[in-house]
Amino acid sequence: MSSSPAPSSSRKHPLKPHKQQPTPEDEDDEEEEEQDIKPPKRARKATPPPSEDEEEQDQDDSPSKGRRPAVNGHGGRGESSKAGAAAAAAEKEGAQEEEEDDDVVDDGNGTMNDLSDELKARLAQRGEDGYLPGAVVRVAFRNFLTYDWAEFFPGPHLNMIIGPNGTGKSTIVCGIAIGLGWSPKVLGRADLIAAFLKYGATKGFTEIELKSPAGPNGEVGRNVVIKREILKESEKSRFWLNGEAATAKVIRDKVVALNIQIGNLCSFLPQDKVSSFATMTPQELLRQTQKAAGPAKMTDWHTDLIRLGKDWKDMDHNLEVKKAELDRKKASNQRLEGDVNDARERERLATEILFLERMIPFAEYNSNRIIWEEYKRQRFVAHSEFKRASAMVEPFRELIGAFEDREKDAQLKVSDIQSSQTKIDKTQITLIDQIMRQETAKENIEGRIDNVKKKAIKRVQDIATQERTIEKLENDWEQRVEPGSKEQLEDKKRAAKHDGAEIEDQFNREILNEDRNIRRTITEKQNEIKRQKEKIDQLSQVSYRRMQNLQKWPDSQDIVGLVNVIRKDKEQVSRGHASIFKMEVFEPPCLSVDVTDPKIASLVEACISGTQMRTVVVQCEEDYQTIGSFTDSPNNVIKAQLKKLHYTKIDKPYRPGAGPVDRDQLRDLGFDGYAIDFVKAPDPVKAFLEIHCNLHRSAVSRRKIGDGGISWDRVSQTDLRSYVAGDTKYATSVSRYGNQAKSSGTTQINAARSFAGTVDEDAISEANRLIETAEKEIHRTNKMLAELKARGDELNLAKSAVDQKLEEIKQELETIKKVEVKNATTLTKLADARRKLQTLQNAPSEEDQKARYQVELKEIIKAKLKLDLKFKDCALKAGKAYHSLVDQQLELLQVETNRRAVSELSEIEQEAEAIAGRAYNAADKKFRAQKATTKDLLLAAQDQLEALDNETRETFMQRKEDHAEMHGGSIPEPNELQDKKTQLEADLDGLGGEDPAVIQKYERAKAEIARVERDYTDMENKERTVAKAIKTVRAKWVPELQKLVTNFNKKFSAAMDSLDDRGEIRIREHEDYAEWAIEILVSFRATDKMQILTATHQSGGERSLSTIMYLMSLIELSNAPFSLVDEINQGMDTRAERAVHNRMVDVTCAPNAGQFFLLTPKLLTDLHYHERMRVLVICNGEVLPEREPRDTRGKKYLNYVLERYKRKNNIAPR
Repeated sequence: MSSSPAPSSSRKHPLKPHKQQPTPEDEDDEEEEEQDIKPPKRARKATPPPSEDEEEQDQDDSPSKGRRPAVNGHGGRGESSKAGAAAAAAEKEGAQEEEEDDDVVDDGNGTMNDLSDELKARLAQRGEDGYLPGAVVRVAFRNFLTYDWAEFFPGPHLNMIIGPNGTGKSTIVCGIAIGLGWSPKVLGRADLIAAFLKYGATKGFTEIELKSPAGPNGEVGRNVVIKREILKESEKSRFWLNGEAATAKVIRDKVVALNIQIGNLCSFLPQDKVSSFATMTPQELLRQTQKAAGPAKMTDWHTDLIRLGKDWKDMDHNLEVKKAELDRKKASNQRLEGDVNDARERERLATEILFLERMIPFAEYNSNRIIWEEYKRQRFVAHSEFKRASAMVEPFRELIGAFEDREKDAQLKVSDIQSSQTKIDKTQITLIDQIMRQETAKENIEGRIDNVKKKAIKRVQDIATQERTIEKLENDWEQRVEPGSKEQLEDKKRAAKHDGAEIEDQFNREILNEDRNIRRTITEKQNEIKRQKEKIDQLSQVSYRRMQNLQKWPDSQDIVGLVNVIRKDKEQVSRGHASIFKMEVFEPPCLSVDVTDPKIASLVEACISGTQMRTVVVQCEEDYQTIGSFTDSPNNVIKAQLKKLHYTKIDKPYRPGAGPVDRDQLRDLGFDGYAIDFVKAPDPVKAFLEIHCNLHRSAVSRRKIGDGGISWDRVSQTDLRSYVAGDTKYATSVSRYGNQAKSSGTTQINAARSFAGTVDEDAISEANRLIETAEKEIHRTNKMLAELKARGDELNLAKSAVDQKLEEIKQELETIKKVEVKNATTLTKLADARRKLQTLQNAPSEEDQKARYQVELKEIIKAKLKLDLKFKDCALKAGKAYHSLVDQQLELLQVETNRRAVSELSEIEQEAEAIAGRAYNAADKKFRAQKATTKDLLLAAQDQLEALDNETRETFMQRKEDHAEMHGGSIPEPNELQDKKTQLEADLDGLGGEDPAVIQKYERAKAEIARVERDYTDMENKERTVAKAIKTVRAKWVPELQKLVTNFNKKFSAAMDSLDDRGEIRIREHEDYAEWAIEILVSFRATDKMQILTATHQSGGERSLSTIMYLMSLIELSNAPFSLVDEINQGMDTRAERAVHNRMVDVTCAPNAGQFFLLTPKLLTDLHYHERMRVLVICNGEVLPEREPRDTRGKKYLNYVLERYKRKNNIAPR
């Protein structure tokens, strides 16, 4: 929603603030402004707010159950209420629900300074009814805080609202602020608008009627009625202005136009903001006072002075910096002038050398072009000679060409005949191959017939051989040797195995088991020795000792388990496995922190609690959750549950914190430093020690307090709150109340435990004793092992004898097995021989095989005869082809002879042509080579030019032309240019190797000096302009401020004097206009000097008295249409309260005084009252009688209450 216009140094129009960078709120305001200027659309109506009867029915608030307050005014006003008409109009028109921007807090800017002179004049005109424009005429509430329904009519001057605590006095303050569109935050109470609804209600509203200023021509305008409805469900509110829906910005603009200053504590002081007024800085008090009572533009002048003063201060500083920069640059440039002349000569020589370097390619090109042109002429002459020689040889070429054509025709014919002859030859070869295969088949059949005879003879021989073999095998079978019995040998074998098994079992039982046990004992003792030696090594290491200390802490088993998980995870990561953590996790300080000075260890340890000492540090939320899962259940990544863990998250980079005292002062006090200075640990652990243990704020010293050590008085005057000195820890606390007294406590510190570096000698002695015992046990078991070995040797001898007997039995069984195998083999061979004999006897006869082969032989002879006839035809064709080939070859020979004869006649002319051709080729080769060289030189020169920028290229070309004119229009030879370049380079080397960029540096420095001088001049002009503006604005602001404070001081001093007290208001000047302030000085005792009013110097009653006197004095000068103070008389004594009341009546009931609200729960008797003041009494309770409809002022109701009170207390009527 909208807010008050932001402060601005300048405004084009009093009602239009200077445009600043848009914010989201500004964008909302712009949207609302655009909506405001559009013509109203009445096509859609919002749901009207419920009537009073409907709301009472919805909430079941009957007169006998609800709390319905009645407000009665003391004074004269005969107008009837217009609330019903206004509410009805609002219901007809409806209102659009909009979100209220509760972050907007009034800064007091909506004051007279923003109004036009014409509007300010009209605001100063009091109406016939006594009200100033903007004064509150009527206030109505429904379901607002303590009220179901209430309506009251304040007077135009002093309005004293009284009632017991809790009846709803402050509700009226809240209702005025909320109803006029201000944020709840201005009240110092709740932040949400819905919190101001009565408990249990879903919606409610405030309605405030303000006095309207007269029109431009003096006509009386309609009063301004502002209604704000609050909705609980949406926690939003909506507004109506004079019965029509409006935006919050429209309401705020309307209120600002009436110069209402709710956000200014000098004009509107709620109960919860009284303390804020007392704690208001003098600078803020000045700003609020001049807004409330100062002339127009006074706030703008002050704002301009603050801005201009800051600008002037920045400019003055920048001028000093710029002057130093200018002097520094001038001095630096003077040192360069000595080298400029030499540098310029070097630059001239370098430029000339560069010109010659660029000229040499052009000179080389020019020289080679002359050679190329000569070669071109020579090539032309050679080409002419070659064409003349070619013309002499041409007739011979034509004749030779004709012979060559006839020769080609003859060669083609010969080739065709040779091709036919080749085909015939291939056919003959194929036929010969087929005839040879048939011949081979014929020979094979004849060979098979001869083999039949041979096989018949061999079969007879094989039959005789098989019969002899069978006879021999039968004899062998009949003479076979029968094997002996194996059963007896098997029995002996089993008996021998049994004896061997018993011996082996005895050996295993008596020897091996015992040997294994003895050796196991020796290994265990050796391992025990190794463990104890490792333990001795570990006891000598600080890390292990610290782990032991951690294990001795109560309830530290789970912490130790977590440390082991962290160390095992690091070991797994070093082996290439994935980590269970996202980032590095650090062990507790008791394991991960080292103290650089052992003498300080106990002092540093005293600054860390036991829980902090055992806290694991993680660096991200993921690892924090991972360790948290260890405490939930054993179903996690480590498969174990660790319940009692201490861990924390440090996810920000470590930045060393500053201590309350700088280290030089700390050493001056006698301390060695802060505890964090002696800590060596990873950065996240250091961050933990600073954030949670305050090691960067805890000083340490080996020296004690007093007795020539550290001075207690000096330390107590510093901001040190925690420190360790000697063997004692000191902690200082400062009270938050009263005069903030300091109290200190001391604690005797113990020797370092976690950070100690000693060795546990008792544990080492115990380990050595265990090693000695283990060595003795090993010696004893070695003797037992020797005895056992002797018994084992005896059993081994007995086992060897049994094994030898068993081997003899095995050999006898093997002999029997061989006899059985031999007999089975003889029987198998006999059967095989009989089978082979049967096969030979059943083979086919010799006559059958010969008859089959004779049939095959006849078929082969027929096929061979056919092939012989085909071969004969091919031979005849081959003879004819041969004769044709001879004829064609003779014709080809004649043509070749004629061609050679003509060629011999043309050889002389051809030789002349060849000589001319070679001469031309040589000339052409030289021409082309020189052309390529010349072209490459030209391209190189052109590339050199293209690499230059346009300006350099044009300069070079102009110098090139000038140089050529100096040499007769031509470019000198390359050698001449090279010699000149060499001479210049020698001259350049003679000047030395100084910085070639000194001239550029010098020129750049001169340009930079000129620029800085211009900047310096501009800055001086701007500073003079700002100083002049400050002088002009100050001349306007300071006199007005002095005039305002002088008048204000007179009224305040007079007010305090009337109470027999003293008071003064003065200006506190400062070179920074933002630090200008108003100081309130008061004294309540004749013997006391006046002191500045603060939240601590004076008592609560004195502050209240000073505040109300200040406000009373301000009211006489105020521009606001009304002011309000809630329970300002709390804490005053009777004398002060009576004097304040009388003074307030005198000031606020003056004819020209504005409207004023004073809320108080109590009044003294016999106070001074004035006919212009109005007393509003709040009556609130469980049950209240219904008020008659015409009793809009509640007069009858109040009379009823008074009569009932008299009867109850037996008070006789007057």
